Amino acid sequence: MIRDLERVDVLTVVDTDGEPLRQAMRAEPDVVSPNVLEAEELVGHEFTGDQDRSLAVAEIAALGAREAIMTLSDGCFAQVLIDGQSRLKRARIAPREPVARSGSGDAFLAGYLAARYEGRAPDQCLRFGVACGAESTARLGAGLIDAREARRLMGDVELTDIELPAEVS
Repeated sequence: MIRDLERVDVLTVVDTDGEPLRQAMRAEPDVVSPNVLEAEELVGHEFTGDQDRSLAVAEIAALGAREAIMTLSDGCFAQVLIDGQSRLKRARIAPREPVARSGSGDAFLAGYLAARYEGRAPDQCLRFGVACGAESTARLGAGLIDAREARRLMGDVELTDIELPAEVS
């Protein structure tokens, strides 16, 4: 199905885990967005720090996804396309006291995709996604957000470029 959709120029996004994620990767989706546990299962090892997470995002993209975004409780690690080139990014927001965490990854992905559909630059898409994920933790109910508050939180998202060691990139 992913390949069929790509042939008619439809953006394909995968947000699942386990065997369905592994199979979807072979079809080369546009965007894949696992959380840390799903990413560890996909690449076959645990991550011990930020360098492992950065390497994992690059490894996930190498498995077939054009863009790979691994969500964490404080933001994401992402390999996104900027002017046709893959770039590794770390987007982070200061921890907030959560009311509920359920659905924050879904809120992230919805915000990221909404910004993409608005034609925003990749950095702004990541900022809005992280802001949506963070904002959703302030509410009961999976993935609920206040879009105005999410836009306000965008200014609190720190975005940095990541350079991998030459032998890995």
